[in-house]
Amino acid sequence: MIFILRTLFTALWGWQLVSLGFSAQSGLDRDVEISGQLAILVLLGIPTGILWSPWIADRLCGPMMGVLTDSTYYDSKRTKRKFLLWAHIKGHRRSALFVAILEGLFHPYEAEAFLIGLENTKPGSWLEKFFASEVFRFNNVQNAVLAAGILRRHGIRPGVHRTQEISLILKHVRRLRKPDPALLKVPKLPPIQKVPRNNKIKLFAGADKRDCSS
Repeated sequence: MIFILRTLFTALWGWQLVSLGFSAQSGLDRDVEISGQLAILVLLGIPTGILWSPWIADRLCGPMMGVLTDSTYYDSKRTKRKFLLWAHIKGHRRSALFVAILEGLFHPYEAEAFLIGLENTKPGSWLEKFFASEVFRFNNVQNAVLAAGILRRHGIRPGVHRTQEISLILKHVRRLRKPDPALLKVPKLPPIQKVPRNNKIKLFAGADKRDCSS
């Protein structure tokens, strides 16, 4: 949704900017029209800047401020969150799924509801795919690896994570571990046969008194 709004307002702002340029080239006798187009350009620039500022700030300051801004704080006084935790602990799967969807809609930047929803979904269902795609967005290595595995099981490529460290870990996890080589079966040795001593061979003095056949 945000991507659609960004595209729409950016296109409107760019179209208004081009129209203002053509009007300015036509002459100064259209100064009233030019002033009106300039005012519209400024008005369109305000929501366009609001929509693009989080993306630009994340690209510029995300690596430095990510540790401070990506928190796991949850408001413990929310009624929906209390009911969600109660339904999850008591094992009411359908109630937990319903409240998890509502909590995710009202608080899309908190991972708790999506994690609980993922734990209560049936393997292979479309809800599992939905919650896994949402869990993959957050900056948690264990959850991202889990969500990426579920998405691949559904035939979906999770893509590159927004955090570079997690992307490197996901690439490392994707490397298939070579299977252990098969054990080589060695046949059992036959029983050792005692070889009789050749009396013609003289080794040293007193060798005949020793049992050399063993």
